[in-house]
Amino acid sequence: MRVDAGRSKLYSALKALQEQWEPVRDQWHDAVRVEFEEQILEPLIQHSREALQAIDRLGQLFMQLREECEAMP
Repeated sequence: MRVDAGRSKLYSALKALQEQWEPVRDQWHDAVRVEFEEQILEPLIQHSREALQAIDRLGQLFMQLREECEAMP
C-alpha cells in the first residue's frame, strides 16, 4: 500500500497555507488575528506536521511488511 499521494497532498496544502498566511499575518494586527493564530492556525499546522510524520512512519512499516512478505518462501 502506498501512502505517497495522500502525504503529497497534505504537504502541498500545508505549504500553500503557510505561504498564503504570511502576507495576511503581516497586514492583520488585532486581537482576532492573535486568537485565530493561536486557536486555529497553530494547532492545524501542528496536527498536520504530526500527520505527516505518522504517514512517513506508516510508509516505512508498509515497506518493511512488503519486504518481509516477499522474503517468505
